[in-house]
Amino acid sequence: MRQRVTTTDLSRRAPIRPWIAVALISRLFPSLLLTVIGCGGSAVFQATPDAGVGSFVVSGQGGDGVFRAIADESTPPSPTNGTDFGPWNTGTIGNPLPPKVLSYEITNDGSSALAVLGPPAVEVRGADAVRFAVTGPSVSSVSASATVQFTISFDGGGAVGQHSAQAVVHIASGDFVFVITGQSTTVSIH
Repeated sequence: MRQRVTTTDLSRRAPIRPWIAVALISRLFPSLLLTVIGCGGSAVFQATPDAGVGSFVVSGQGGDGVFRAIADESTPPSPTNGTDFGPWNTGTIGNPLPPKVLSYEITNDGSSALAVLGPPAVEVRGADAVRFAVTGPSVSSVSASATVQFTISFDGGGAVGQHSAQAVVHIASGDFVFVITGQSTTVSIH
């Protein structure tokens, strides 16, 4: 008579290890989050949908004040969705103007919490990253149907010309990246 082996009793078969089974199941069913409970030759597998990898939208505020969706890996930047800061006059020596600030949103349109990694949850990378600064969000997740905001400021002071960088939003399912750009039109030493 053939003996049936279940995932709760691996001790009768040799030599499968719980982490091997987890690796195999994870590869076959990537949308499941597996938790191994137990030790020795037996293990219990608890499968749940991966709650941290929901559906979300990143939007930027255009010059007209309306938030519009930004595509992942979007390029070229556009002033309509806040990825192009446009020209910015830094002012003059002794009378500098403040940085130009644009607002962005992460909207979770899924049915479970969206895991946000960090800190920082959002950062700026690239050769001109020093010209941009991120404020917020200071969250580790975004509830279902909720929105969190963050801002990016552009200060091209000290260098006239076009400045570009990548804004990176750290989500559990992978980084969401978009290009941002701004143009300094007057040099001001702050």
